Amino acid sequence: MTNEAEAAIQALQGASENAEEALWRAVVACQGLPFRTATGLPFTYCLKIGQNGQPNRELLIDRREKSKTLSWSSVCLAFRRAREIGYADRPKALGDIRGVSYVYPLLWRFGVLRVPEIVEKNMSLTLDFGFFRDLKEAETMNQLMRTTPEEMGLHSRNILKLLERLEKENISVVSMMLLRHNQVLYEAYWPPYTPEQLRTVYSLSKTFTAMAIGIAAGEGKIRLD
Repeated sequence: MTNEAEAAIQALQGASENAEEALWRAVVACQGLPFRTATGLPFTYCLKIGQNGQPNRELLIDRREKSKTLSWSSVCLAFRRAREIGYADRPKALGDIRGVSYVYPLLWRFGVLRVPEIVEKNMSLTLDFGFFRDLKEAETMNQLMRTTPEEMGLHSRNILKLLERLEKENISVVSMMLLRHNQVLYEAYWPPYTPEQLRTVYSLSKTFTAMAIGIAAGEGKIRLD
């Protein structure tokens, strides 16, 4: 983070009057910096430039393969709500605001909003697909080794596309773990759920049956036609 961004964020945290102007200065100073959504999706933003050559109050969100706009009015609505409640366990807790999934991590990085610890991990810039690669740490997580998708022959971008689809269609997910060759290549937990919590699983026999059929078909023991 640049010195300008840090100074703007500190000014915002200490602002009692003209807080939205302080917020704007922080938004201007932090454009181009990396962020992550509550589910760990990476993004950056820049400000749209008007005909006068000056930035207008509209954010262009860059999500690698896709871009979308975020209005300043949406940012301000979420900001006012964040100052009222101080804590939000998920983006929607700030209200039904267009683009709130992107405002949520901004307000957290700006020190305006408190979030659950598991969400902090998702939005932290240290989050990586190889986060649990260290053997000693893996031993504390049910003896499962951690790796990266690429080391297992998969592409990280495909997992990101899946997460984007879940977020776009507002599909409720409590946790996700992807394994290949007995190694975890991705895992995530949506608040209020954590890795330590036990969860009820329904229709599990169908999943194992489908896996068994796939393995048998792959080994040539059965045909699916």
